[in-house]
Amino acid sequence: MNEVLIVSRAVAFVFYPNFEYAIE
Repeated sequence: MNEVLIVSRAVAFVFYPNFEYAIE
C-alpha cells in the first residue's frame, strides 16, 4: 500500500469521523 494513501485516509478520518464519507 502507498504511504500517501494511508496518510490521506488518516487525515480524512480525523477531519471526517464518518469513515464511509471519508472514502468518497
